[in-house]
Amino acid sequence: MKTAIAIGIKKFFMIVLIVIVSILVILAFYSNRYKFNGISTIRYARVSINEGIDINKLADRYSNPYEKDIFLSELKRVNNLSSNFIDESTVLIPVFKSN
Repeated sequence: MKTAIAIGIKKFFMIVLIVIVSILVILAFYSNRYKFNGISTIRYARVSINEGIDINKLADRYSNPYEKDIFLSELKRVNNLSSNFIDESTVLIPVFKSN
């Protein structure tokens, strides 16, 4: 009788553990979904800057609010920017495509 109850309790906790792990895996995939099927850079556009501008203003102008962080990091990476300010120059801006 005791062993039957102990086996039943072990099965119950194993099922609870499987459910918790499954939920955590689903949440991990959901939080990183853009890495699997999100936006991707398909090309770059060349933009001439006549006067200094903050890259946040470029992001407001050339990206949508959902892509702003990705746009800024890609902009910094492609143009080798160390600050958030661009002097007069030509920069490449990423153009994204949603998958």
